[in-house]
Amino acid sequence: MKKLLVAVLFLQAAASPRGSIEGIVMKAGTALQQSLPHARLELREGPGTLIVVRSDAGGRFVFSNLAAGRYRLFLTEDGFIRQEYGQRFPNMPGLPINVTAGQHVTNISFRPDAAPTIAGTVLDGNGIPIADILVTAARRTYDVRGRPTLTVVASALTDDRGAYRIFWIDPGDYYVNAGAARVCAGVFPRCYGSRRNQTDSC
Repeated sequence: MKKLLVAVLFLQAAASPRGSIEGIVMKAGTALQQSLPHARLELREGPGTLIVVRSDAGGRFVFSNLAAGRYRLFLTEDGFIRQEYGQRFPNMPGLPINVTAGQHVTNISFRPDAAPTIAGTVLDGNGIPIADILVTAARRTYDVRGRPTLTVVASALTDDRGAYRIFWIDPGDYYVNAGAARVCAGVFPRCYGSRRNQTDSC
């Protein structure tokens, strides 16, 4: 009897209709609507389950053959601000997508903005550009004891003109540091807000 019950449950699960999630990725901030081809999208259902697809030449994407469940959808394309479906503000959670058996969820859309860049020049005391200096961008975080600390999230080397560009960062406030100067607890280097294509000097 137990073997028969297991077999029946297996057949029911195998016969459950599969669903899908589909939509389109469009560039934000353009005068004319432009699709974003080859954009990377991640679909997650709980920890450890990840499905990745790319949008086609017209910016359209589809996740097919999905079991019923609760999914979260992310856009993670280089050069654009990462976002989750339903997310209203940066660094805030989005909305889950519930898929029932055989349901085809459509009209999902993303309109990502280009990711900000921090740019500037490193000069010595005489105003001469310095090459091959490591410039880091860090964000203020807190350790397990609640003490403020800095976490480096991106970096770049200066070129022969002392210029640097740190690409594809998330919106927010950053502490920019040039060279190997040690950052002491509670003492932070000069802060630059991360605006797109911002230029500063260290």
